[in-house]
This record gives sequence, structure tokens and C-alpha cells, in this order.
Amino acid sequence: MDFEFTHEQRLLSTVLDRALGGCAPGQAWHALAELGALGACLPEEDGGSGGGGVEMMVVMQALGRAACTAPYLAAVAMGGIAVAAAGSAAQRAKILPSVIEGTSVLAFAHAEPQSRFRLAHVITRAVAGGKGFVLSGCKGLVTQGQHAHLFVVSARVSGNAEDRDGIGLFLVDATATGLHKQDVMTQDGQGAAMLHLDGVQIAADRALGSPGDAWPVIARVLDQAIAAICAEALGAMEEACRLTLDYLGTRQQFGQKIGSFQALQHRAVDMFVALELARSMVMYAAVMADEADADSRARAMSAVKIRVARSARLIAQEAIQLHGAIGLTEEYALGAHARRLAMIEIQFGDVDHHARRLAA
Repeated sequence: MDFEFTHEQRLLSTVLDRALGGCAPGQAWHALAELGALGACLPEEDGGSGGGGVEMMVVMQALGRAACTAPYLAAVAMGGIAVAAAGSAAQRAKILPSVIEGTSVLAFAHAEPQSRFRLAHVITRAVAGGKGFVLSGCKGLVTQGQHAHLFVVSARVSGNAEDRDGIGLFLVDATATGLHKQDVMTQDGQGAAMLHLDGVQIAADRALGSPGDAWPVIARVLDQAIAAICAEALGAMEEACRLTLDYLGTRQQFGQKIGSFQALQHRAVDMFVALELARSMVMYAAVMADEADADSRARAMSAVKIRVARSARLIAQEAIQLHGAIGLTEEYALGAHARRLAMIEIQFGDVDHHARRLAA
């Protein structure tokens, strides 16, 4: 199997690194749009480039290296994928071009305060009435939801809380009557939003696909999201390792560079080994993100998440230890990478959850 990027993928990676370096979040979003990165993994018929999991890996890895908080994960890797997978031709034509152009931001509102990592646990309700649906419930910590103009909301039209059948996906404008959005700051700067839906009325054509049959799309989106954040983690780990090696090569103690101390060299090698283990698994995730068989894809993503989370913790901790106090400061780039890696470790399921999922 060929694990090398194509010429176009390498070019995209290089261009993104140059464009995202030092960008403010708003500038980064416009830069992603101008470079065509927002459409890299969306279908050609919808205005995208027709790429897949590998293109998503390239973009997310670059975002991780730059510690960039632009809402690519929410708008493209989750919301955009959901609309592309479940939306009608008219819905895709109306929504996805504006996402690709960077003029509209989507967010995927699925997790609920009581659900934790139980993916099918949905109690938000969508009741058919009149010419559409009425949505009521709560969505907790919608990833990067503070930026969203449009939410893809999961809600139950039938069945009990744990049933996979009976869940639908619905398009809800951020300005909809009855939708109350509370922005939340997170320690990694990515941000999120709490949504309270109090009798939100939407038209029938705001349902994505057939109401009640959305579980396969939800499972695919969440697996894609795991692949995406693991690629982001790889970029952050690469930068943490680079910063640490640079520091070891410049910081002096007892009249010599601390990188010459054998004990610190061994710890740097441990970081490198963890990085390369994570890299191989992220490549595996990029390939398996497009896998049609849901069970095979889910097993792959759990295995990837376990390995990447363990590597992320080791690399973040060792990088801070080898830097000393400077590694924890707000002004130094390593701190941002360490905080983001800590969040990725638990986002969309921690190690224990995915170990149980994989074992099952």
C-alpha cells in the first residue's frame, strides 16, 4: 500500500502551512476558502474537489500544526459531510457552495448533556405538525457552534432514548425563533455552544433525508470527526516535538546545550516513537474514513483514537517537562498545542470508552 501523499496533496499541505502561519482565526477561515481547502473533501457535484479522508487529513494536520481555531471541523468535517451524505440535491445546492466559499458556517448538534459517549442516546424530540416539525430539547457543547449560521440537529421522531432507529437530522437556522444559543469558552480556544430548542418550528423541507433513518449518517459523521481530530492531533504533536528539539538545541545548562544530555535524548526519542506510531494510525484513519462498512469503520476509528490519545498525552507531558515552566505560558506556542491535545484526548470518546467499544 502506498502511504505517500500525491503531488497535489503535498502541495496543499505546503500552501496551507504558509497561509496559516500566524493567521488570526478570521483570517485563517478566509485563507482556507481562498485556497479551496473548505471544499477539498466535499463532492465535485456540490462545488468541492471530490477528495476524501486523505484530503481531510492534510487540512486538519495543517490546522493542528498552526494551532488554528478556524471552524473547519464543525463546518466541513461534520456539518458539510452530513449535508453531502443526507441532503437532497436542492439542499446541497443551497447550502454547500456557501460553505465552500466561506460565507456560511455549519455545526453538527448531536451530543446531549446526558448522553456522554452513548452515540444513539437522543431525547431531543421532533414532532410532526402542520407543514413541518417542532423541535424541543437540549444539545450540549456543540463543537465550534459559536460560529455557526446553520445547525444540523439530531432529534428523535420515534422510539426510546437508546434506539438507533427513529432519529432524524434537521436544518435549524441560528436565528430561528425558539432556539437559544449559549456560547461556551473551552480551554483550547476552539469554543462550543449549548443549544436549547424550545418549540422550534421548521418546514418539512428542512429535514435531511428521511426523518427517522439518520443513524447511518450520524455514525459516519462522528467517525469522520474522529479521523479529523486525530489528524489535527498529529499536526499538534509534530509541532510540539519540533519546538522541544529546538529548545533542547539552544537551552544551555552547566555550560553546554541540554540536548547533549543522554537522559534528555532518550526522552526525546520516546516522543519521536510516539509520534510515528500516531502517524501510522492517522494514515489508517484517513483511508478508513471513506469505508462503507460501518462496523469496520467504527473499529478502525476506535483503534486510532486509542493510539493517538496515548501518544498525545505522552508527547504533551514530555514536551512541557523538557521545556520547564516556559512550556505552560500563554505566550509560548507549546501551551496552545498541549491544551488542544488534552481536549482531543477526550473529544468524541476517551481511551476507556474506545477500548470498550473496540472490545465489544
